[in-house]
Amino acid sequence: MRLNTVLALFAAASLCLASASFTGYSGAPGTTGTCAGFCHGSTGGTITVGGFPTSYTPGQAYVITVAHNGGSSIDNFNASVRAGSGPTNAGAITAGTNTAVYSVSGETNGVHFTTAGQASGTFTWTAPDPGVGQVKLYLAGHQGATTGGPNTVTVLTSDGAGVAETEGRRVPASFRLEQTVVSSHLVLRIDNPRSAARVRILDRGGRVVARLAVSAGANQTIAWPLLDGRGRRLTAGAYYVTFSASGASRVAKFTVTSR
Repeated sequence: MRLNTVLALFAAASLCLASASFTGYSGAPGTTGTCAGFCHGSTGGTITVGGFPTSYTPGQAYVITVAHNGGSSIDNFNASVRAGSGPTNAGAITAGTNTAVYSVSGETNGVHFTTAGQASGTFTWTAPDPGVGQVKLYLAGHQGATTGGPNTVTVLTSDGAGVAETEGRRVPASFRLEQTVVSSHLVLRIDNPRSAARVRILDRGGRVVARLAVSAGANQTIAWPLLDGRGRRLTAGAYYVTFSASGASRVAKFTVTSR
């Protein structure tokens, strides 16, 4: 897994969010930038973001706090979370203290203050399913109500914990699931791996529940009886198979149903 990274960029100009009614200006890919209406701000202070993990657990909920370090209260902010460096939403945002979610063109799961002039606010981000990999939180906001002054643009990066993030690389073997909805056995077909492969079964939270051995150089069919490492049958729900061979990995999702 790549090293977890956090990048924060603070800009002191060109952000114009003069009202809590402005939405769709977090600066995320697909938005129209970080400027709307008239520019306002006051001297001193920076908007801060807390609670966004450097490494997230798939499916876990995180409470994100937006506050300020000195200066005037926060007139407004816009924020959203995207997969990688693209425009696709990553996980789900729900409103919290002093915040509301919005859906506009280019930003269909954004969050902002309900009213201007807040000292702080919170929202909840629920991390995406395993296999998404790196995500980025984009936030843009400004303080005060006078022309000029500081504006804040922040980009925070988080890597997924517990699940391989090299899904896009070519795996030197054919790997497929016979069915993606199962009740008794999960059947995996693996054709001619060049080296010994590793198969792991993970739950929605990215925790390993079972490991399967795969030999090198032979076509194989594995019928796994849905038992974890302690011999207990998996409960109904969503799970993931990670297949790793020769330094590359793939992720496939399947669902266990009740008998």
